[in-house]
This record gives sequence, C-alpha cells and structure tokens, in this order.
Amino acid sequence: MSRFVPFFPTYTPPVQEQKVFTQKEVEAIERFHLAKLEKEREAKEHALKRIQTLSNTISEYQTENQKLNFFIDVLSHTLLFVTKYKGTENKQQNG
Repeated sequence: MSRFVPFFPTYTPPVQEQKVFTQKEVEAIERFHLAKLEKEREAKEHALKRIQTLSNTISEYQTENQKLNFFIDVLSHTLLFVTKYKGTENKQQNG
C-alpha cells in the first residue's frame, strides 16, 4: 500500500531589492517628515489655545449664571415672604 502524501508547493515571494537612497533623497524625505511634524505641532498648539479660550469663556458664563441664580433665589424668597405676609395681614384684618 502506498501512502499518499499531498504535495504543497512552497510559495516564496519574490525577493525585492532594497532601495538604496542617495543623500539628497534621504535629506528630502527627512525635510518632508520634519515639515509634517511641524504642521502637526502647530495644529496641536492652535487647538490647545482654542480650548483655553473656550474654557475661559465657559468660566465667565458660569460666573454670570451663578450671579443670576443668586438674584433669582433672593427674589423668589422675597416674593414668598411678601405673599405670606400679605396673607396673614388679610386674615388679621378680617378676623
């Protein structure tokens, strides 16, 4: 009895030659990537400045909101006090 051994051809990808860069090409690639990094750094700085500006604006609005809430609370309590006082005054006059 013969044994069946499947045949799987081994695949070897073609060997690619490594590119040898000239000094000018290396410098050009380096300049390209440094410029790209510089643009990313500038974009990050701009975003951080924008975030700081928006944070300051939000803080100002929160302070103003707290002041308005205080005045609303004071007026609300004053209105409650006046209506209770007026109510007791009317009962005293009627009673």
